[in-house]
Formats: sequence, C-alpha cells, structure tokens
Amino acid sequence: MTSGRAARIALAVAVAATAWFVWLAVGGGFDGHLLGVRIRTNNPHTPALVAAIGWLAFAYANGIGRTWQTIGRAGDSAVAVIARVDSRLAAAALALATFALCAHFRFVAVGGSDSYGYVSEADMWLSGETTVRLPWVKDVPWANALDSFTPLAWRPLVGTDAMVPICPPGLAMLLAAAKSVAGECAMFVVVPATAMLLVLATFGLGRRIESSHTGLVAAWLMATSPTLLYMATQPMSDVPAAAAWTGALYFAFGRSAVSAAAAGALVSAAILTRPNLAPLASVIALPLAIDFARGADRRTSWARAAAFAAMSAVGVIVLLVLNDLTYGSPFEASYGDQSANFAVGHAGANLKNFASWLTGTETPLWIVGVFAVTIPSRRWWRTADRARVTIIALFAAGVVAAYAFYLTFGAWWFLRFLLPAFPAIMIGLGAVSAALMRTGRSLVTLAAAVGVVALGLHGLWSARERQAFDLWREGSKYATVGHLVRTLTNDNSVVLSLQHSGSLRYYAGRVTLRYNAIEPDALDETVRWLASRGAHPYAVLEDWEAAVFRERFSAQATAVRVSETPMLRYAGAGTVLLYDLLPLAPERRALDVTAGSRATCESPAPRPALVLSPR
Repeated sequence: MTSGRAARIALAVAVAATAWFVWLAVGGGFDGHLLGVRIRTNNPHTPALVAAIGWLAFAYANGIGRTWQTIGRAGDSAVAVIARVDSRLAAAALALATFALCAHFRFVAVGGSDSYGYVSEADMWLSGETTVRLPWVKDVPWANALDSFTPLAWRPLVGTDAMVPICPPGLAMLLAAAKSVAGECAMFVVVPATAMLLVLATFGLGRRIESSHTGLVAAWLMATSPTLLYMATQPMSDVPAAAAWTGALYFAFGRSAVSAAAAGALVSAAILTRPNLAPLASVIALPLAIDFARGADRRTSWARAAAFAAMSAVGVIVLLVLNDLTYGSPFEASYGDQSANFAVGHAGANLKNFASWLTGTETPLWIVGVFAVTIPSRRWWRTADRARVTIIALFAAGVVAAYAFYLTFGAWWFLRFLLPAFPAIMIGLGAVSAALMRTGRSLVTLAAAVGVVALGLHGLWSARERQAFDLWREGSKYATVGHLVRTLTNDNSVVLSLQHSGSLRYYAGRVTLRYNAIEPDALDETVRWLASRGAHPYAVLEDWEAAVFRERFSAQATAVRVSETPMLRYAGAGTVLLYDLLPLAPERRALDVTAGSRATCESPAPRPALVLSPR
C-alpha cells in the first residue's frame, strides 16, 4: 500500500471516528435493533481512542513535515474563518440553541420540593392571596397539626391556620406572569428563556470587558456547562438569578444613566429571586464609584448613581412589603431563620466539594479561568480595563463566600449555588483562549480553537451522563401519579406522603399529611381519627419511602397495609405506590401503570379541602 493511500485511509478513519465521538457526546448514541440484531453505541471513549490513533496514523503516513504544514494552514484558515463571523450573530444563535435544547427537555410538571414550591407560589400570587389557609387544622387533636398538613416547600405561619411559601417571590412572580398571559404550560419555558439570557449576558459581559472573541468563547462554555443545562430544564431559581446578576454586571459597565437604571432593575430582580445574595449589589455599584474616583463627568456620574440606586431600591422595597404581607414582618425571610445553618466549620468541606465538582463537570481548566480573572495580567487581558476584571473576580468571590459557610451537601448539582460566578470563570477562559490565538503561531491557534470546541463538547457529554436531559421524566411522574390518585380516591381523602406531598395537592386536589410529622407511636390513632371524621386515609410512597415508612411505624398495625398489595403501582422514574390505609379495605389487584415515552403539560386540580364530620 502506498503512503498516499494509507494516509487517505487513516484520514477517513480519523474523521469518521471524530464525527462518531461528537455524535455520542452530543446526541447520546443509539440503542436499538436493526434487522433483528441489537445495535448499541453510547460510549464516547472508544471513538475518541480510534480518532486519536487515526490522526496519529495519518500524520505518520502523510509525513511529519507535511502534516505540520497542513496543520499550520488549517490554523491560519481557522483564524480567517473566525474573523469573518459576526460574533453577535453567533452569540444569538448559541443562545437560541441553548433555549431550544433546554425547552425541549424541560420539566412540564411540578413535583418534589423546589419546583412545586415555585409553581404553587405563583398560583398563590395569581389568586390575590398572600397565604393559603388550612381551616380544618383547628379541629385536629395533635399538637403539630398545621405543620403536619403543610407540604414540602411551604411552612406553617405560626399562630394562624395558614401556610406560607419558603421560596423567595422573584421566580414565582415570573411564573405567574407567564401563566396569566399564556396559560399553565408557559410557566415551564421561563427558566429555559433565562438560560438563553444568561448566555447572551455572558457574551455581552466578556465582549464589554475584553473582546468579541472572549465573549463568544465564554458564551459557548456557559451554554455547554453541565450545571447550567441540568438546572435550566427545571422550574428553579438558580438560572434566573444568575442571568439577572450577569445582566446587571453588563449594564453596570455601561456609560449612560439608562444603562445604570437597567443594572439597578436587574439587581432588583436578582434580590427578589435570591435575597441572600443582596450584598452583591455593592459589587455591581463599584463601576459607578470608580467613575467618581477617576474624575469622570460629575453630572453624568450623579445621574447614573441616582438611576442605579432608585431601581435597586425597588427590589428591596417590594421584598420588604411582600415579607410583611406574607410572613407578618418586613424582616422575616421566606425561608425563616437560617442562622443555625451557617458555620465556619462548613467552609472546608464546601470548598473541597465545589472544587471537586467543578473539576468533574468543567474539567480542571476551570482553574485557568479563575487564575485569569484573579491575576489580570496584560498577557491575556490586552485591552481590558483591569479594574473591570477585578470587579467580576470580586463578584465571583462574593458568590462563593455566600455559600462556603452554608450547609454541606453531597450532590454535584449543588454547584447551582455558584452559577452567578460561572460567567467570570468562562470569561477568564475566553481571555486566555484569545491570548493564545494572538500569538501568531498557527499550531497554537489551532490547538486553542480545538480545545475550546472540545471543552464545550465535553460539557454536553458530561451533562448527558448526569441525566440533565432525562430530568423531564421526574416531572412526568408527579403529574401522572397525581391524576391517577385523583381518579382512584374520593374528594374527602387525606393522603399520607412526603415526596409527593405537594404534587398530590397540585394534580390530585387531595389534602396531604406528611408522615414524617406523625409520631412513630401515633399512626394507628391518626388513621382511626381521620376515618371516624369521614376522611379516608391513603398513603402515596416512592418504593424507597415504603421501607422508611414501615421502619418508622414498625410498632403500628397500620404499617402492615404498606406491605400488602397496593391500589396503584406506577413504574417510571422510580416506582410510586398507592395504599389504602383502612383495615377493612377490600382486597384488590394493583393497577399497574408504566410511564409514557414523552411527558405532556397537565392542568392542576382545584385546590384541596377537607371536611371533618363530628364524631
């Protein structure tokens, strides 16, 4: 075989294996049957190895010197192509692609704690109420009645018969606005839309600080971040808060009073969404202070400061008013007193976890981004005002500090706390990438371009491996189970649950009683009391909860019911079981339901109520 033919074969293999790797990293591969034969390919490591061998074989067969020349020409061509691309259009396309991806795999239902909390709070705002009353608790004999009937993501309002949300109002208000305009399903595209805005804001901030290249690389890395993709499919506040803070930084670096007002407005939105990060507003104000210190036009500086202060104050005032209306005091936070959850001793474990999770999801190159913004050298910040670089570094440090002393969690996706700091890291990586491409060395330029692309593809693959694109199944479970429970139970039911304590209220229209609020020796008496008052008790438990339930109430006769045949067995993203807790319940065959291939947006049931008849 001639060297030319060997080179062409090696090149064909290398290109095919590279395309195969990209497909697996982005699309997730294939698992099916062809002509009766099962074909499965979903591990990107194998094609990556084949591609590396193919490229090395091509270099050897083509001649090392000639290959270097080819690579150099490819690098020069890459620079020429990049220079011709309008970075703003590219960033817009990237943001739209992010929205499309996250919207496609979004939650279309609520369940668990956070998503139920925000959506049910949105319904509360739409109803014109500031609390949700549970009037039947006054007739319940046990001491913690109000707490036991309060689902996840809500808490009792002490001294009343009402419960209040623990989630801050910002995202819930956005969801309420979306629902009022376009209906129930519109709520579930709000967070994907804010992911799009976060990508755009990251681009704009990088472009404003350094260059279009820096901004575009940062936007690409932000759009492909596993943490962003994991959180942007769920109705939770992390992505909206990050988008608001990043947008505020972008506008704070503007020069007009309008830009300062926009920065203040976004600070208000961020404070309403995540009040604990409110002190970061002082960092957003630093560009205005620097203008004063540098002797900028005083009239313009005063106008900018006044506009920023006025618009920032709106969020604080609205938050205080809503706190007063909802919790009885302007200074009562939605999540209650959190002082016990902060401790200096948490910092070591949290910082170690954050670093480890970042390395696992963003590769160790995140350290390069941190270094670049921490040390604003002219080697990578050629045109940037280094004061601006310092400001985004301070902002990122403030975000980390806000959570370093908080409770320690064990799941990687608690990187969500740090999302507002991600743009600074990505902009640092973008600046280093731009510096490498400015060296004029073709091989370095090509390596930098390939590295940036590969880093983004790794992010997509990492997000897929961490089930970011499968989370919608979880939401589908809650809605389907809720509608089935509504069909299988009567209106005056009480359902013992925990994980489903909110979603059953939302989709089944049933009153829920958290079993973890029932004393271990009080289950039998609780069930008897409810039945004697005309309320039919049931239990809805995940399969793992059933074991917890039996262990907690092992000394209670009613716990045996959870070992018998359930009324409903739902199999999907986990197994969910419905049990009738009355001892005289008839024997029945379980209704087995398997999750469908795609979730649909479901309408909620009417708000649950309970009528307790006299003995």
